[in-house]
Amino acid sequence: MDRSSECIRLDDPKMGSTHPFCHHQQLEEFEIFWRDHYDWLKEKGYLLCPRYHPTSVASWARTGSFPHGCEDFQMQPQFDYNMDAICIADGKPIMLRRPDPLLEEGRNFTRVLSYLVRWDQTELETVGELVDFCSQVFQGLQYIHALNIAHNDAKLSDIMIDWLPLECNCSSSPPLQMQPGYGGDQSVPEFKWNEPCDPFAVDVYCLGNVIWKKFFTGEPTLGYLLSRNVRFLKQLPLDMTHEDPAKQPMVDEVVGCFKEIQKGLNWWKLHFCVSDKTACLFFYHIYSLIHCIVQLSYMIQ
Repeated sequence: MDRSSECIRLDDPKMGSTHPFCHHQQLEEFEIFWRDHYDWLKEKGYLLCPRYHPTSVASWARTGSFPHGCEDFQMQPQFDYNMDAICIADGKPIMLRRPDPLLEEGRNFTRVLSYLVRWDQTELETVGELVDFCSQVFQGLQYIHALNIAHNDAKLSDIMIDWLPLECNCSSSPPLQMQPGYGGDQSVPEFKWNEPCDPFAVDVYCLGNVIWKKFFTGEPTLGYLLSRNVRFLKQLPLDMTHEDPAKQPMVDEVVGCFKEIQKGLNWWKLHFCVSDKTACLFFYHIYSLIHCIVQLSYMIQ
């Protein structure tokens, strides 16, 4: 991200207030906090977007650029308490979260988080990438369960990409019970009985359901299926989503089973393409040939 844009004040006499997007430079109520703490955060090593510089600037007004393409024109009204920033030390994007509710000394509790993106915004090109994804989400769930924390809403849109490794410190707290009906996946068998359920078992079911729908049955909103070349994975999500909760594996068993599955995959299998099952075989073979050539070029490089 380029945060060194040259900007001007909208109230500059040379500019006046006639710019058609002049009103957009006025900060919304939720943005005032970030403007007021711009310098403080910069001292701590984090740089906000030029929009929140205390002098109130607008790069798009001076340059005549299309406003919607300028960084300091953007705002995120749906995320009142979150703001992206740049770590000055290494230039990496991070996410800041202000206190909720805001305390008088709230700035001292502003949290610095990894900058995450939705995992399904990038296409999985090879079986190896799919295997790596499954390995990470299984281990991620294993990690929080070891801390006696249940996710409680493991669905497609709640899986994010991060780049940091996990470290596990186990907890021996007693198992919890939750009232049914929470989260975005309402197909959980326990919810149908309207009785308290094990949130860790529900997490396993929901994650298995994500994998089953994404790679085998498809999501109607996505409009495609990804199941060719991944049949080796089919049984595990079926076990995770068993109608009888007593027959569902817990997350440690899932991780163990998946490691055994990985052992049966040779290096070439991991470079196979992950293909749309709805495509006809002719185009599938053509695409597979092109994919193999591309993968071979990567190996040579």
